[in-house]
Formats: sequence, C-alpha cells, structure tokens
Amino acid sequence: MAAPTSRLVRVLAVLALALCAAPARTEAAAPVLRMTIWTNYMPDDVIADFEKAAGCTVEVPWNYSSNDELLARLEGKDTGFDLAVPSDVILPALIARGLVERIDRAQLPNASHADPEFAKRQADPDGAWSVPYTWGTVGVAWRTDKVKTAPDSWAAFADPKVAGGNAFLLEEARDVVSAALLARGHGVNDVADKPLADAKDALRAWRKAIKGFTGETKDHLLTGEAWLLMAYNGDVAQAMKEQPGKFGFAVPKEGGILWIDNFVVPKGAPNAKLAHRFIDFCLDPKVAARISTSIRYALANKDVGPLLPPEVRDDPVIYAPEDVRKRLHQYKDLGDDLKKVTDVYTEVRAE
Repeated sequence: MAAPTSRLVRVLAVLALALCAAPARTEAAAPVLRMTIWTNYMPDDVIADFEKAAGCTVEVPWNYSSNDELLARLEGKDTGFDLAVPSDVILPALIARGLVERIDRAQLPNASHADPEFAKRQADPDGAWSVPYTWGTVGVAWRTDKVKTAPDSWAAFADPKVAGGNAFLLEEARDVVSAALLARGHGVNDVADKPLADAKDALRAWRKAIKGFTGETKDHLLTGEAWLLMAYNGDVAQAMKEQPGKFGFAVPKEGGILWIDNFVVPKGAPNAKLAHRFIDFCLDPKVAARISTSIRYALANKDVGPLLPPEVRDDPVIYAPEDVRKRLHQYKDLGDDLKKVTDVYTEVRAE
C-alpha cells in the first residue's frame, strides 16, 4: 500500500495532465456585419473605425453594378446580408416584395442629422424602411481630350461622330429609358404608349452609335475605353480626382435625374442591430464628411456642409448647384407599369 504522500503526488499529476489536455478557453468570436454595396461606395478607413468602435468585423463579399442585380440577389432569399444600399428607383419593389426589414428609429440617435429634403420622398415617405445615404445626378460624362465640344444634350448619344463610337449607356433600365424620355420632351415617369414609343425610337438611334452598356463608368473613363457615357456624378468626380483635367460632366439641357441611395436592412438579416449601429455611425456628420470627401458623392446629411473641404463642398459635380437641381427629375413608383419600361430597355439592348 502506497504512502499517503505518494498517493497525493499521483493524484496531482493526473490532475495536471488533465488540465494540460483540456482545450484552451477561447474568446467569443466577434460579430460579423455582412454588407453588399456599390463599388467604391464606402471608404475602407470608415469601415475599419466602425469595426474598432463596435468590436466587430465587416465583410463585403459582393458588390453590384445595378439595382436590378441587387434585386435579383435579394430575391434569392439566401443572401445572409445585414445591410444593402439600393436606390429610390428600386426601393418600392423591395418593400412590396417583403425583402427588407423595418427601420427601428430608436436605434438611430444620429437620425437628427438627416436632411429633411430627402426624408419625405415618394419611395418611402415615412422612412419606415430606409435611411437616405447619398444623393446625386445622372448626366453625361466625357473625356475632354477626345470630345472637343462639351455635350449639352442627351442627343449626343445618337451621333457616332461625337465619341467615335466609344460611347456607353448605363445598365439601369429606368435611367436609360428616362434619359430617352427626356430627350423626346416627356417626363421620366411617363408610361403611356406614345412617350414609351418615342423613347424606344430614340434608344434605337442611340444603340447604333454606342459601344455598349456599363455599370463601371469610372473605370471606363480612366482606361479611356469610354469617351462619352451616361454616368452617375460621383463616379465622374472620383475619376476627376484621380486624373485631373481629363473629364467633363453635365446635366443635359433637357433635364437629368435626381437619385437617392438608401441604407436598408434585408429581410432576415442575422445582425440587424449591428446594421442599425453602422447606419447611425455613418449619420454622424464627422463620419459623413469623411465619406463624402472620399467617395465624391453628396451625403444626405444636413449638417455635413461645414465639415467638408471647400474643394468637395463647392464642387458642382458633387453637390449640384441650385440652377442644375431645377432641371432634375425624381422618380415615382411605377408599380406594375415598371415592366413597360424594362421591356423597352431589354428589347433595345438586345438589338
């Protein structure tokens, strides 16, 4: 029979081995915010600062180049996204199809900084489903070294001599058809037979003179592939920053489009609370100013102006002046009539 001391030593040795063999305690994994957003639309340093503040990780596994692409993805029901940034043009469809969660305003103390001009919009008048993020215009962009006379009309797309065939239209059906409607003297929300027939006629003329359709307007400008293209103002402003003096942008005399992009929480978001925290983070005027300065888009924030550098605040391409804004048209929800518009676009694009 072993001595008590010897037995105690053996017991302690067994306990020590057991402790060594036990798996080490690990800290709980940081929560993950999965976001889908347009390309070049959220600065990396803003994301990094939010990760530190919230103790989380932000993943952007997928960027989209059109609202139609985003709609198709969210309709797939298996996205797992916590945050998306659709435009007003597609927002009513997302709401009607039950693809987004309601916004909990109680989780957004910085909502007081939102610009009321963009809060009461037709797509979501009560702000129940979305929070405005950015706003801007759709117009005409060109390379000043290739297009010698600044285009002032949508009709420029019908003339192959303007850009030597190196012209592009956007991949957004509503934007493209609306430009053709404006070119023929109609409103962007006209869906009667005559206006749409006129728009189709205009687009057929444009289709013969352009090279194609794109959602990557900035890249097409920078590489020189596009000499003339339909574009979002912020993409052009980004290109202007990278290659100063090479590009022009204008809202045509017939009028342009005022758009608003919004934060939304997709249906079934795994981390809806974290998504709200990110939205609130971006609503902080200091953060909004950093975003606007970086992405060269106007923020829908009434208190951001004084915090912006003059070269951003006073840039007419980024923050459209009043005389330009008078020529801008805002979309209305077309409901089932939206198919008439997409059919025109699809038919012409296939030609």
